[in-house]
Amino acid sequence: MEALQAGYGFDDAAVILGRALDPTLEQPLNDQYVQVPLRMLNRHGLVAGATGTGKTKTMQLIAEQLSRAGVPVFLADLKGDLSGLTVPSPGSEGITSRMSGLDLPWHPESFPVEFLSISGEVGTPLRVPLSSFGPLLLAKVMGCTETQESVLQIIFKYADESQLVRYTSPRSGDRDGAAGQERGGQRRP
Repeated sequence: MEALQAGYGFDDAAVILGRALDPTLEQPLNDQYVQVPLRMLNRHGLVAGATGTGKTKTMQLIAEQLSRAGVPVFLADLKGDLSGLTVPSPGSEGITSRMSGLDLPWHPESFPVEFLSISGEVGTPLRVPLSSFGPLLLAKVMGCTETQESVLQIIFKYADESQLVRYTSPRSGDRDGAAGQERGGQRRP
């Protein structure tokens, strides 16, 4: 328990991830929150796990707290699992019981959300050059079958090997990733 206190016992503004539980996984082990200081969340992180282990809920928990602290959050959510951030949860007996049992704060609230769309179906459409998608994301956006996805992979590989598309860094000043390509004798805007 001293290790928990040493690792998580600070008074800085923080994102609360949960509580350490006793071996029965029913009661908190102690009064210490498992938390990450806000000042440390400017680095890379990884939330990984098998299906159904809480990755999306963990990201939602982090995004809600960052938003509450005034930190802008960008989440790529291809399935739309996080769209519920726009409305307060109706709550449930299960949520209330779990959160009070862990002595964690919870109340229903909504958060500012702007949907960006690469398909143009829902949200603000984004203009993205096709070459920046890559075959896998493009196949997902287009709803391709496995065979169609394989064909896209072959096309991208051929285009890459034949240097039909020139990829550039966003820092190079070429906004659409197609350096040196011209339209009507003039460089693309």
